[in-house]
Amino acid sequence: MKTESLLVVNADDLGLHEDINHGVVEAHRRGIVTSSSIASCGRSFDHALDLLSSCPDLGVGVHLTLIEETPLSPLDQVRSLVGEEGRFHRDYRHFVSALVRGRIEPGHVRLELERQVKVLLDREITVGHLDSHQHVHVLPGVWHHVVSLAQQFGIPFVRIPRFDSVWSSNPAVSFARLGLNVWSCARRSTKGNLRSARFTPGLHLSGRLSRETLQGTVEGLRPGLNELVVHPGCTTPSLNDRYDWGYDWSGEKEALSSPEARASIEGNSVRLTNFTQMKGKCA
Repeated sequence: MKTESLLVVNADDLGLHEDINHGVVEAHRRGIVTSSSIASCGRSFDHALDLLSSCPDLGVGVHLTLIEETPLSPLDQVRSLVGEEGRFHRDYRHFVSALVRGRIEPGHVRLELERQVKVLLDREITVGHLDSHQHVHVLPGVWHHVVSLAQQFGIPFVRIPRFDSVWSSNPAVSFARLGLNVWSCARRSTKGNLRSARFTPGLHLSGRLSRETLQGTVEGLRPGLNELVVHPGCTTPSLNDRYDWGYDWSGEKEALSSPEARASIEGNSVRLTNFTQMKGKCA
C-alpha cells in the first residue's frame, strides 16, 4: 500500500506583530494553514492568544526565540543572551559568533527556553511541536535543551529543518544553509523518542512563497509527513519598519488562501494535518 503524502502547513512568527497575527489567522480560516508557531516573547503575544481562542483547529507550537526580541527572563538571569539594550543578539550571525566563542551560558539558554514553553502551557494551550526563530534550536549548545524540554513537557514533535536547495545569490546565505543542513542531519540521530516531519520542502522560499511556487511545492511532495514552513501576514509600513526582512507577507497570505492552493492539495491527493493531530499516528 502506497504511503500517502501528509502536509503540515505551519505559519511561523505568530506573536511577533499584530499584522502577522491577522495574516496567520486569515490564512488558516480562508486557506490551507493548519499549524502555527508562536513566539512567547513577541510583542504581540497576548493579541495572538486572543485570536487563537477563535481557531480551535489551528495547531500551536512554540517558536523558541533567542534572536532579536526581548527575553521573558529577568535580564540579570540571562545576561549572556542579551546585549546592552537588553535584547537578544540582533541576528543569526551574531548569535552563532557568541556561541562558538563560548560567550553563551548553557544555563541561560535552558532557563529562557523553559520560560518560553511554560508561559504557553500555563495558559492551557496544547503545544504540539517546538521549532525556533531562524532555526537556532538545531545548533550545538541549544539542541539538547530543546530535546530535554520537549521530553519534560510531553511535546511530541520538533522541527528538523533541511533546505532542498542551499543556493542563494548571497554566498553567506548559501553557507549558512549548508551548515544548517549538516547540523540537522546530525540531529535526527539525537532526538530520542521525539518525532519530526521527514521533509521540509520549500524552505528556501521563506517569505517569498507565491501561488506558482506553492503549487510546484505541493506537486513535489514526497510520501510521509511533510512540513511546509510559511510566513503569511498583512504587509503594512508598521510591519516592514519592525522587521526589515524583505518578506512578502501579504503575498504569502493570498497564495495560501487562494482557490488554487486548495485545488492543488486536492488534486495531488495530499492530506492536510497538524502536529497535534499526528500525535500517536504513524507517518
